[in-house]
Amino acid sequence: MSLIQRISDLTIRVGTEFKTVKTLIAGTASGSLTALTTTVKTSILAAINSLKTEVDGKQANLGYTPEDENNKGQANGYAPLDANAKVPAAHLPAYVDDVLESADFASLPASGETSIIYVTLDDNITYRWTGSGYVEISKSLALGETSSSAYRGDRGKIAYDHSQITDANPHQTTFEQLLAKPTTIAGFGITDAFTKDEIGDVTTNYVSAFESALL
Repeated sequence: MSLIQRISDLTIRVGTEFKTVKTLIAGTASGSLTALTTTVKTSILAAINSLKTEVDGKQANLGYTPEDENNKGQANGYAPLDANAKVPAAHLPAYVDDVLESADFASLPASGETSIIYVTLDDNITYRWTGSGYVEISKSLALGETSSSAYRGDRGKIAYDHSQITDANPHQTTFEQLLAKPTTIAGFGITDAFTKDEIGDVTTNYVSAFESALL
């Protein structure tokens, strides 16, 4: 291969690489910077400096200092919002979100906070932390049918309304359904009744007696 050919090959290779560099810099093989959106387009350096000047002025144009997203939810930063545009409970002080729920009494924190109300979900009882233990707040009124519970209001009303019925037979109780039914007049509390001996035979045929008396 001749020297001329080698120089020619090198020239083509250098030109190809230079074209690639221009394309990477300007986006076109021509190397023109006119497509830059910066105000200054004379050179890459000048364009970068122009862009920096514009960026540096953005905050002043906003009129406030934007927050760093890395400070979201961090100490001395700012609180995030949840899917409902609310501040999560974890970022609120106790006096704002002062109710914590636990599955049961055993699941309450080993050491509570004095400014928080604790609710056990298995029995819906509320507690407060005294500094050394949990105490029930205003002892709850439990509904039920035991000696330590209050009876259901709806059933209580039914019972009360029923107790006010003073006539008829509200339970529709038949004589056959009565227990320990009396078998004598005295058993019913009647003390002035005539006995069978005093009344006599109720089957006497008084017509026959009358007719016999006529003979």
